[in-house]
Amino acid sequence: MAQTYKITSQLTRSDKQILEEGQIVSVNQPKYLEQETISIAVESVKEADSLTAIVTKDLNKIIQAIKVALGDASSKARFLIIGIVYLFLTPSGMAIFFIRGWRFDLIKRMLSTKSSGLAPEINSLTQIGIHVKEGIKIFGARAVYEIPKIIVLAAIGYSHWELVFDWTQYLLGRMFSPANAVDFSTQIQTTQLSLGITFMVEFVFYLILSFVITPAYKLTEIRYASGQIPYKSFFSMSVLQESYKLYKKYRFSTLTMYIWDIIISILSTLVAFITFIILPFISFLVLPFYKLIFKHLAKAYGYGVLARRLQANGDLPDQINIHTRGIKKEETN
Repeated sequence: MAQTYKITSQLTRSDKQILEEGQIVSVNQPKYLEQETISIAVESVKEADSLTAIVTKDLNKIIQAIKVALGDASSKARFLIIGIVYLFLTPSGMAIFFIRGWRFDLIKRMLSTKSSGLAPEINSLTQIGIHVKEGIKIFGARAVYEIPKIIVLAAIGYSHWELVFDWTQYLLGRMFSPANAVDFSTQIQTTQLSLGITFMVEFVFYLILSFVITPAYKLTEIRYASGQIPYKSFFSMSVLQESYKLYKKYRFSTLTMYIWDIIISILSTLVAFITFIILPFISFLVLPFYKLIFKHLAKAYGYGVLARRLQANGDLPDQINIHTRGIKKEETN
């Protein structure tokens, strides 16, 4: 019996012009499928949603995920437990790894199920350890991707050594050759100008590198979460090139999530600063719970939405079982 499928594909304007209803076309399949091509009948060709509509829908999905987290009693209890774990791990420094592993697990859950992004449960020390271990791996991969930024900033920056050298030269000049030395106000203006120019140049380079490198890293992380690539592929140039191709294909969706990531981080920092000023003695108790919902959940769910879009378009494997990855199955008699 014939089966009917609804296939959504992103087309260029030239592709759209040559397609007609009832036409039979051949489509290349993702690498993980056995068939290389498949023939399909074109039923209709419609305009996709505008960029504004896509962005609005994605942000609405994230807002809905936050509402789910704050919805019924069981959701609140789940996040309370996760928040307590996050709070108690903060003094040891393990919280930074735990929360990254937890966010990564949420993306995996969104790829394997049709859930609304409800957070992974934490009901054993083993689960905490798994999140910390995965978080360390994710943190290490991200650190490697940050190296180009560090190199560029170090190369163009007005370093502390240069600052010390300039002021030492100024002070020695005032001591041994005051007639030829510049005055104090000129020295201050020179230093301010050097620091100001350096800051602007570093800021521009940082933005450029961030919008080139970080989104590609995020797409690589999503591919790792889907089981499409192993962890070592984070450090493969061929895999990075493939991620850049995905970045070009999904540039608007990827940049939307990355800009959302930046905005959330800035707001979280401002809230943390204001909370510390107003409630200095209890801010360390309040902030982990605030960040869990409004920063970490919002970020992870946003990238989970992007991952689902890649999966729906065949750029990620479907119907994966994330809970059995890396676990050896027991033999049965």
